Amino acid sequence: MRSNITISQTLSMKRLVTDYLALKNTEIPLVGVAAVPDENNLMVWHINIRGQEGTLWQRGVFHMIMTFQKDYPLSPPKIILFTPLSHQNVHVKDKLRTVCLEQLSPKSTD
Repeated sequence: MRSNITISQTLSMKRLVTDYLALKNTEIPLVGVAAVPDENNLMVWHINIRGQEGTLWQRGVFHMIMTFQKDYPLSPPKIILFTPLSHQNVHVKDKLRTVCLEQLSPKSTD
């Protein structure tokens, strides 16, 4: 069992490196979005998103931590929001703000 976890982590990390390099080297700039892996853990990324002009969030900067699962990309990451925000897709439980979107839900195997 341990070797399956190691292989899965290796494939996940390889994919995350590929994703990060693609993000870093894109020719189309990501305006208002910054995402970088934690320097001590490739499975944890820090994300900042600037609120879009002309919206209620236009002056906000929203900090999140995205944690990837060992079997990424087969399982979606979990996202915790650290900036206080009242929004239908932000669920608060035990003072933790979890971003809930259909794209972040595990796929069913039926």
